[in-house]
Amino acid sequence: MSAMTERNPIRHNGEASKKTQYLQNAALIFIAGAVGAGAGVAGITWRSHRELTHRSIELSPLLQKLADLEQRSLGISEPTLWAAVHRIHHQMTDASLFPFYKINHAIQEATMRGIPVPETFEHLDPYVTSFTRQQVEAIGSHGDAVVRERLGDTYEKPIFGSDAEIQTILHPTEPKYFYPDYKKQEGKYSQDDLARILLTDPHSPALIPPRNGKKNGVRGVAKSNVFLYSSTAAMFRERPDLKPTDLQTGKEDQQKSSARAVAGGFILPSLGVLAYRKLTGRGGLKPKDFVIAAVAGSAINGLKMGLEIAGGNIVNSFGHAGKLDTREMLKAATKREYHVVLNPDGTLTTDTVYSGALGKIFGWSTLDEVGGQAYHHAHPDAIAYTAKTGLPAWFDAPWGSLTSYLAESKFPFVKPGKGFEGQRPDIPHEGVLLIQNARAEEFAVARR
Repeated sequence: MSAMTERNPIRHNGEASKKTQYLQNAALIFIAGAVGAGAGVAGITWRSHRELTHRSIELSPLLQKLADLEQRSLGISEPTLWAAVHRIHHQMTDASLFPFYKINHAIQEATMRGIPVPETFEHLDPYVTSFTRQQVEAIGSHGDAVVRERLGDTYEKPIFGSDAEIQTILHPTEPKYFYPDYKKQEGKYSQDDLARILLTDPHSPALIPPRNGKKNGVRGVAKSNVFLYSSTAAMFRERPDLKPTDLQTGKEDQQKSSARAVAGGFILPSLGVLAYRKLTGRGGLKPKDFVIAAVAGSAINGLKMGLEIAGGNIVNSFGHAGKLDTREMLKAATKREYHVVLNPDGTLTTDTVYSGALGKIFGWSTLDEVGGQAYHHAHPDAIAYTAKTGLPAWFDAPWGSLTSYLAESKFPFVKPGKGFEGQRPDIPHEGVLLIQNARAEEFAVARR
């Protein structure tokens, strides 16, 4: 018994030592993954967001190439795709002009055929009970102008079949603004397919359909943001001529495969782990070192990718969740049913840095992206997403404030952007502004 008692402390100490080593390794993997994710998000916010989408900064060629490579490691074959999708998000923010576009053409056809046209239309927006015929025609005309401009010579006026088909379009009985049940596109895109994508915010909580009778668009976008993005990006891959002119590289038919970059995203951290074991170990590398390096490297890159994707999901869900505080953020994250409350101006964008401690954490951890969404959508040319200056600006938007400081300094890698000539392509479209005005009017009436 005494001999066993004497051996037990050694055995227990050995087990404790192994557990400590496992915890230390897990912590190192997490730190490495988090640092990699931070660098990746920084690259996206600089290259794809501020430079390509909004032209608020200009990066050196070296930083451009590094950021592009990092994005390809996430499976995004062409960085300008991200910007093309994001432009639609800013133009059609939290709305869809497609139902208005479709009904407006149906009204024109009905008038020619002598079919009665109603004076009001329901089910066209989640926050407006009904639109007048005049409003529908005005918003629909704006949507048609977008489609005409993008499609150019390939544009065709929509063709309608029977009178019954027109009557069905003129008298919708269910919401027409929800995202359809997207499936992998088979064959070529019809003009209606293209119009729906070009006229609809690619990832808005307001447009997520109910699930099992419950609707929580915030959670819906958080879960399906990547899929929603991919649905719009796929259209630009098929029809690169529809990308904004300044985002067309002229080499769209030679798009680089992201397979090597994705593989590299796993190989590089594995090599780093292998080098670490070589430096900290004794003697040469053994077969188990290669196995451990492969597993640890894959874990690091998997964590990095997961954190980057989670950051994007948070931005597009909680950044467009209307009026929020900490309690509302928790409800939106946990409840199966959650109603996004409009801002008084008819928008849904949110500055989470003013939504309590949780909102500030979300803002800082996503490098200001979710923290200042409302300000950013109102001022897409601003480098820092805040109206404040001095120390308060650094507190609310630390990454943007740092970026702005670097751009205005003699730092050689980041300079102020050249902006756009004429009307900006990253502000809400006139048709969306009409929808927001209608929302604001109904919101004001409901509050009286």
